[in-house]
Amino acid sequence: MRKSIFLLVLPLILILSGCESKKDSEYLAEAEKLVKEQKVEEALDAFQQLKAKFPDSKLASKSLLEMGKIYQAGMLKELPRKESLEFALRYFREVNEKYPKSTEAPVALFMTAFILANEMQEFDEARAKYEQFLKLFPAHELTPSVQSELSTLGMTPEQILSQKDVFGKK
Repeated sequence: MRKSIFLLVLPLILILSGCESKKDSEYLAEAEKLVKEQKVEEALDAFQQLKAKFPDSKLASKSLLEMGKIYQAGMLKELPRKESLEFALRYFREVNEKYPKSTEAPVALFMTAFILANEMQEFDEARAKYEQFLKLFPAHELTPSVQSELSTLGMTPEQILSQKDVFGKK
């Protein structure tokens, strides 16, 4: 008797549990749609759910990168700029710590260095991150940008503009 009840209830449990869960791609699509609609907090929640429910998904690193971009862009207007940048750094670093072989890892590492250099003026740490990028991703499409950033690291805009090679002159 118990066995027959179990066999009747088991499929019902499986059906109900399957109805509730979304796929990782559905969370990503929802989050991206919410960003386009300027519903930033809801988008962050959807990205966060994707990361939490599917930590081994290839889309988990993408969700982290997108959260970092939201904070780097200052899309949460009530959040002070410095705090927003700290959140961005946290998410970009998490991409490189948890998903170092993902396609998002080079972009996240570049963005980490870029924020450190250009927003926070932490030039030593930025230099270390840019050099790490060149070591890990020497053939990446962002490599010329990294080399350019390194050649002007710590300079004022006026100093950069005064360099002859900026305008292609020798």
